Amino acid sequence: MYKWDGIQTKTELEIILDVLKEKIKDLKIQRIFSFDDGTPRMKNDIIFYNTLEESLYILFDNDYCLIIDFVFYSSIYIEYRKLTKEELNQSISSVSNKEMDYFNSHHEIYSWDFDENRNRIESSLDVKYIVDINGKYDEIYDIQVNGFSHEYDKWISDSPGSSIVTIPAGGDYFDSIKTILCNGIEISVCPQTAYDDGYYDLKIRDPKNCMNFNNVDK
Repeated sequence: MYKWDGIQTKTELEIILDVLKEKIKDLKIQRIFSFDDGTPRMKNDIIFYNTLEESLYILFDNDYCLIIDFVFYSSIYIEYRKLTKEELNQSISSVSNKEMDYFNSHHEIYSWDFDENRNRIESSLDVKYIVDINGKYDEIYDIQVNGFSHEYDKWISDSPGSSIVTIPAGGDYFDSIKTILCNGIEISVCPQTAYDDGYYDLKIRDPKNCMNFNNVDK
């Protein structure tokens, strides 16, 4: 088991990622998931899972998992270990009863119709559209860190509450990491700003068309 906590600089994170890249070299990803059973959407050829808050899990074919908790700028927690029985159980969707998999899933989105007065028609609850995503995993080619040195806002606890402060420019900061697979797929973990912090967005770019994404209205 490997664990790193309190990583706050781009330099430190890149050193740790170099260690991890040696550990996961030649391993193929089985699936990527979190305990947020989110529905993907497509915008400008990028697949998004928005406003996630649970750690991201990258499970490899040796049954070890890279676990990333990254919801604040320039602050990340990383583990590399086997999953617990509880985690494996949590990775089963309560909706589909299948393994959560951000590359391969089927979502039926229910909603209501509304009358001319914008009142909900209770009897109209039904599947309004279906989202299907299917993709192929591969080995990891590289993991890259997006660094910056400009000022940014951050919540600081001032007990019993908290307030936003501005962290000054000039630091060795980072605000996203990008995992590139050998098949060209890019997976970026992007924390939201301080005003929406505690959440991150997962962005999947597929320049070689290894994934299928379908959003079908019923």
